[in-house]
Amino acid sequence: MTGQSKSGSRRALLSAALLSCALLVQCREPTQVMLEVTTDAQCVDVRGTSITVGGSGRIEGKAPAARTEVCSPTGRVGSIAIVPSGDKDDEVAIRVVTGVGKSPEACVTDGYLGGCIVARRVLRFLPHTPLELPVHMGIDCLDIPCGATETCFKGQCVPAKISCSESGGCQPLPGDGGAPDAAADASIDQEAGAGGIGGGSGATGGTSGGAGQDAAAGSGGTDAGDAAPDALSCTGPQADCNNSVADGCETDLDTDPLHCGLCGRDCQGGSCNLGLCTPVTLWTEANATPTRLALDATHVYFVDFNGGNVRRIAKTGGSVELLAAAQNATRIAVDSTHAYFTNDQKSQVVRVPKTGGATELLATLPQAATSIALDATHVYVSETSNTGRIQKLLKTGGAPTILANTPWPIGIAVTSAHVYWPSFENNGTLRRVPIGGGTTETLDTNTDNGFAVAVDSANVYWTVLGTGANKGEIRKLPLAGGTMEVLAAAQKGPRGIAVDATHVYWTNSDGGTVHRIAVDGSGAGVPTVIASGGVEPLGIAVDSTSVYWADDKANVLRRVTK
Repeated sequence: MTGQSKSGSRRALLSAALLSCALLVQCREPTQVMLEVTTDAQCVDVRGTSITVGGSGRIEGKAPAARTEVCSPTGRVGSIAIVPSGDKDDEVAIRVVTGVGKSPEACVTDGYLGGCIVARRVLRFLPHTPLELPVHMGIDCLDIPCGATETCFKGQCVPAKISCSESGGCQPLPGDGGAPDAAADASIDQEAGAGGIGGGSGATGGTSGGAGQDAAAGSGGTDAGDAAPDALSCTGPQADCNNSVADGCETDLDTDPLHCGLCGRDCQGGSCNLGLCTPVTLWTEANATPTRLALDATHVYFVDFNGGNVRRIAKTGGSVELLAAAQNATRIAVDSTHAYFTNDQKSQVVRVPKTGGATELLATLPQAATSIALDATHVYVSETSNTGRIQKLLKTGGAPTILANTPWPIGIAVTSAHVYWPSFENNGTLRRVPIGGGTTETLDTNTDNGFAVAVDSANVYWTVLGTGANKGEIRKLPLAGGTMEVLAAAQKGPRGIAVDATHVYWTNSDGGTVHRIAVDGSGAGVPTVIASGGVEPLGIAVDSTSVYWADDKANVLRRVTK
């Protein structure tokens, strides 16, 4: 009886203790920082993101504990929970490095230059408070390393130290991303594909240990070097591209043509060499000399200069369609229904339906019709001679309108407000004129043999051949006015040019190469070679995934994945 009473007392005490623990579990929150990383860099250029965590002032020489190759189309890199390994109010320092065109490891080695974004944060844990910390890896901070206690914001270095409140919010730098997704778990997302951050100098990482206790190594968190149950820690070129732990880090990003340098980057028939796709030949024909090209959503339209023909081929390759034969075609542009081209020998502007059919003569000009550009209603043409002109005419034809009298205009580009062109002459110029007509403006007076031109929403870009070998340049000027900037110098005959949201692309005809450089001028003026071994590449065009160019002396039309 007495024994039964003691046993019952022990059961009652145990039940009370369990009830107390249950109540505590319901009331107490984990001590952690949920780091959410995003970027506005183009994912095709992102080579990886690493995260280093430790005590304040002691992370610059420390190896990253988490790394991912993933960058989603929305710009989300992933999230990770960081928890204290010491006191619950310890100060923690965080460094995030995103490599753009190079690995994050190379960024650290190179002092965060040459294609790198680095962000730092220093803050204190709040006991039993889950904090949300968004960090945005902005392209405006490319190659701005800042000091060890600073971080970059909108191109400027500012203090990295921030504060957090008991409501769970950390005060992000202005312009940082919003709160993490509601569905983000307390570990690195499976999407991110990196291992948990482990102990050392003030923080560990991984899953939370459940309400009522703080997650740390050995109490529900992930120890240093261990991966979370639904994620893998991959090193070197290896990656988990199929998001399956069953086969480990199954993909070699250095050699896999379906995941070249980045999970999901398909070389589209090319091979993968050291994380870069090799070019593929879309079309070749002996003595065909393709020179200029234009794109729509599905096809490449190009000029076969030797025969004066206009052709098209699907972007994926296949048979070539002949749209117009023996037209002495020189340059080409396309809209939703037609391909428009110039015939320089007859000084004609002609169009043909994109699916084939009869050609239409839109206008015959007094001088050699060369470059061509379009807007919604008009065709713009440069007449190249020492008494050259910029003309426009309706897409349906009719009498052309002279917009400008100008010597030796070669390339031509159009915005909603102006027509831009460089002059092919020694000590030439870059000029523009309103599309409705008006005063011609001289924008740059030291364009030594200007050749091709392209525009985006903010800038005009053009190639300068220079005088003499290896004197070419790629230049940029704001549309709103400002200072001319040389993006790349010492180029070997840059002729074709194209631009997308992040890069300028061009062909070096004298060097047989194709290059690109960031439009913001980052990369210390050193362009990236994306193709070599050509003979005389000329025209170039880009879409969201690929770069296309024509090499007339090699008789080929080529494409490479960005």
